[in-house]
Amino acid sequence: MAGEADGLLLMGMRDVGCAFDPAIKTLKQLLDDDPALVYQCCCHFLKALVPQKEFPEVLPRHMSTRVSACTALAAAIKELGFRGDLGYYQLLYPAEVDVRHVFMFLVKEYSERIDIQKSSKPGDEASGSVLFGEVLGKELQAICKQTWLPMYCTTRPGKPLPSRAFHSSFLRVPVKPARPVPGLEEYFSKYMPFLSDQVEDVRDLPASVFEYNARAVAEAKEREAEWNQVGLESGLKQAQYQAKKKAAIARRMANIFQTSANSSLDNGSSSRLSNSLSALMSAYEKQANVDQGTFTRQVKYGQKQDEVIESLEERKAKQNKEFEEKQAQHAKLCQELGDTTQGLDDFTARMKQLEADIKEAEVKREPLETEFKMKKRIQEMLPDAEANILMLQQVASKTSEHLIHLANEWEAAR
Repeated sequence: MAGEADGLLLMGMRDVGCAFDPAIKTLKQLLDDDPALVYQCCCHFLKALVPQKEFPEVLPRHMSTRVSACTALAAAIKELGFRGDLGYYQLLYPAEVDVRHVFMFLVKEYSERIDIQKSSKPGDEASGSVLFGEVLGKELQAICKQTWLPMYCTTRPGKPLPSRAFHSSFLRVPVKPARPVPGLEEYFSKYMPFLSDQVEDVRDLPASVFEYNARAVAEAKEREAEWNQVGLESGLKQAQYQAKKKAAIARRMANIFQTSANSSLDNGSSSRLSNSLSALMSAYEKQANVDQGTFTRQVKYGQKQDEVIESLEERKAKQNKEFEEKQAQHAKLCQELGDTTQGLDDFTARMKQLEADIKEAEVKREPLETEFKMKKRIQEMLPDAEANILMLQQVASKTSEHLIHLANEWEAAR
């Protein structure tokens, strides 16, 4: 049902003027092709629904401008009546479910707008786009009201038939061994049962195949994750790491068996169990140690330290990584040096300004100091004002007489 709904939505988007690859049949393919198409298609819908508002049809290059454009577009869609969770994040980083809800709302609004235009002009002949919008709106409403059921559970809408639960069986599939085994290919081609013969019911075959493939993919991903997280740090090659891990598991199982055997002997059990467990442990350890190579044996018995042989690609990658780290460190030091130089220049400018202020204050200090001394002297003379006034008058008279005497002498000398 989702694929049918996506097909109708894509047809409506093309009808409103959205341009994308004709090979795209679902919204997931649209998002995988270019997530920016979601923003462009929403702009086309709003251009048809709200012509007075203008939006850039292509996302800008700068992130801040992108966020602003997507925020304005989301607000415009909400003004039309969209009630879902919609913001700049849903348009800038779209998800399939959110995009489907938004486009279903926009297509429905567009078809209703077309119906209103059609009813307001009954004399005009309906165009192909008008008819398509009407049919598209009805089909989307009908699809949204339906309850989804698997195709094998029903043959009529709303009338489910008895169904059978899925069961999976263990399948044996031909696997090429690491080393040739005599007679193995003949067994695979002549004696190994077909997959359809390995299940109790042929209807369980698809589920069994899916389970086998899912298990194989999960195991491969788990091995890859373990190798990336632990194996690379060990410095071993992948085959050597797997052999070392297998030997460690064998030793652990042997220890478990030995502990169980000792516990059974302490409880008075038969010695036959102990002999069987000992034989099993020996056989398993022998099988685990077969053809593990000189490197693994040297690591196990401590004859030699682990020697990590780096390939040319690994050494080059390591050198590139160190070079990038040094470059980043050099850029950081240059930045710090530039900041320090800028701070030193600012400090020098402030020092010069302070020196100029000090000189200016020194120039203003002398007249202020003279004025202060005079006012201080006047203040000291205020308590005995009358006596000081007489004294000043006497001094003034004496000074006048002296000046007159000097003037007479000058006249006589001239």
